[in-house]
Order: sequence, then structure tokens, then C-alpha cells
Amino acid sequence: MGSLERNAQHACRARRAERGAGHAVSHARAIVEVIARVLADHPDQIAITEGQHRGAALLELYMGPGDLGRVIGRQGRTATALRTLVALAAERDGRRVQLEFRDWPPPAQ
Repeated sequence: MGSLERNAQHACRARRAERGAGHAVSHARAIVEVIARVLADHPDQIAITEGQHRGAALLELYMGPGDLGRVIGRQGRTATALRTLVALAAERDGRRVQLEFRDWPPPAQ
């Protein structure tokens, strides 16, 4: 088992404590966070916000410009793969979760 898998399992276990209505979102968020931090040159410039859009949960991943390009990948392949993982994680719990990629900095809350 590689370090990415161990990190993902650890993050998912930590998020399972938050079970309830937001479990699918928490699980998907943990997956996004682990993968984004592994790909990022500046993991301190990562933020994930949660919201709703058209009846589905929405995760917005904010990263610095150079890192955003890395997580999107060539022809969007990495972004597509990450969106697929998020959708599968949420589907297990009967939910829909969308993932969007945004430039740093996140909006002030």
C-alpha cells in the first residue's frame, strides 16, 4: 500500500466520524483533499468549500495557479478522474456531489 492510499484511508476514517447527512460530502471532500495535497507544490494554498448547486452537493477546490494546472492535468484528464472518484464516493451513499476547480484565493467567509 502506497503513501497516497494510506493518507486517503486515514483522511476517510477521520471523516467517518462526521457521519450523518453530510457523510457522502465528507468522504468525497477527504478524497479531494488528499489528492490535491499530493499534487500541489504549495499545499498551504488549498481550500475546499461546500455548497449546493442544482440539487447536488458542490465542492469547490481552490488552488494556486501553478497547482491548479497540475490538478486539472493535460486535456483535463486528472480533473476528470478526480470528478469520477468524487461521484463514485458519493454514489455509494446515494448522493450526488459535483466538483469544481477555482483559482486561489477562496472567497472570504
